[in-house]
Amino acid sequence: MSRDSGRRVKCIDGFCAPEQVDLRLGGETRAKGFEDQVDIYQLANLTLALIGAETVNSTKRSGDRVEKASGETEPLGLSDFVRQALELEPWRRPSTEEADSRRVEKKIQLLVCVVLILAVFGRGVKLKNQFNAL
Repeated sequence: MSRDSGRRVKCIDGFCAPEQVDLRLGGETRAKGFEDQVDIYQLANLTLALIGAETVNSTKRSGDRVEKASGETEPLGLSDFVRQALELEPWRRPSTEEADSRRVEKKIQLLVCVVLILAVFGRGVKLKNQFNAL
């Protein structure tokens, strides 16, 4: 759990979306009806964690960190998705329908399977250079 201004927010450190820690942005997000976009932000961070890259927590978010993160996912064919999914404003992130149309879910499912298989065989998790075929 993270804290912001003494108020408890529901997110895991390293995976918090900006609207989960910024009360003003959180209120604006709810008012505009984009509260589900936190899932897209966290999906991008899950992808980064699976390949052993640094996640982009909203408290340490910067343009440089987002660019570095998107570069880490280039071999997976997910760099554009990750860059857009880590947008500060939730209404600028891809919708779940857009992510689905880009086959993001299938690529991440395949990534999870490979990570699990490698874990069973005792291999490392730093896999980003092994996914050029995706």
